[in-house]
Amino acid sequence: KPRQHDQIDRGQRSFRRVSAALALSRGFVDGENMFPQRPPRLLPHAYTDTNAIFTVAFGTEKRVRVFARADVAAAMAATIREHADATSTVVYAYCVMPDHVHVLLTPSPTLSVNTFIGQVKNLGQRKAWSLGVRGAFWQRSFWDHCLRDSDYLQDQIDYILDNPVRARLTTDREGYSFSGVDAGPSFRPTR
Repeated sequence: KPRQHDQIDRGQRSFRRVSAALALSRGFVDGENMFPQRPPRLLPHAYTDTNAIFTVAFGTEKRVRVFARADVAAAMAATIREHADATSTVVYAYCVMPDHVHVLLTPSPTLSVNTFIGQVKNLGQRKAWSLGVRGAFWQRSFWDHCLRDSDYLQDQIDYILDNPVRARLTTDREGYSFSGVDAGPSFRPTR
């Protein structure tokens, strides 16, 4: 005869399994991806606001170190710069890490943040293929945050540029070839 606490334990385990399955089916939990999917925090029109500054990070599927190869990382960095110039998107800072990319940007009047990142991922993957990388490697989505105060702009730039130092890929950020600050003549970082 089962005891009452055994039934409660089974009930709690069952509830946890159902809750986990529901969360997984809705995209809130993803054990393999660096940036799990979640419901968007912002309304779609926010991603087109040319007065907003967004910090975005997008990673490779299963954290594959696609950009550990210098030629592939350089091609991805060039893709970010070239596509920003071609679309009039202001990129304040960017950094290509071995398994993910950071970009700090303001969207152009004709291109939302979502579209810009999607196009950069597509162009970067095509360049990687031309360099011998095989298969699709991007995660489906990306992580983003809208800066609420431009006073934090320099902090975000420093965070992005110091990423390779924190990961011990270099001893100083100037020594890392796959990152940069580029926002035209009107922007000058303070450090």
